Amino acid sequence: MHIVEEYDASGNSQSFEDTYLSYQASNSDLIWTPTSQNPVLGEVRGKIVIIQDFPARGIHGLLYTTFTVLPHKYFNTNWDQYDKWTAVKSFLGATNSAGKSRISFWTGHGGSFPYFVASGKSSPGNGDPRLSTALTTPGFRRWYPDFPRVACFIGICTIAFEGINILAYNYLNDQGYTYLGIVFTNFVG
Repeated sequence: MHIVEEYDASGNSQSFEDTYLSYQASNSDLIWTPTSQNPVLGEVRGKIVIIQDFPARGIHGLLYTTFTVLPHKYFNTNWDQYDKWTAVKSFLGATNSAGKSRISFWTGHGGSFPYFVASGKSSPGNGDPRLSTALTTPGFRRWYPDFPRVACFIGICTIAFEGINILAYNYLNDQGYTYLGIVFTNFVG
């Protein structure tokens, strides 16, 4: 669980860390108590592992500043989807090679809905179609090579947007990667 203090405190009766510590105390059976910055699975199994992204007197989890991070993205429009995908794809390759200390945010917001970033769909329903880019093959066949070609008729196909979650899932299976690092995504299913 990534915990970050997003705003400057104002008019509070206690610090952000003290507020966190009160929640931690009332849920101590659920939250991993750090013994190092390199825990093994057995230590953290069944526990919430805090990724600490706030200034504090103590260490309450894994320190966010020790990770290489592919950040969350602000989308101006849906057309930012492919740039986000290429960044994720590149980061996944580097993460698999590095084998440690990497966090990737497959998320986006702003000029695109989070469900679109995750699924590439025109609306949030599971059975809804992918959103069309309005580009077709063969004229644009080299554009957006990782996006699917759909609704083909007499050799002409529509290029559709695809979701980051779906692109990453397929890519990971194709590449046989065994290490992802920590992944933050919307709509995991």
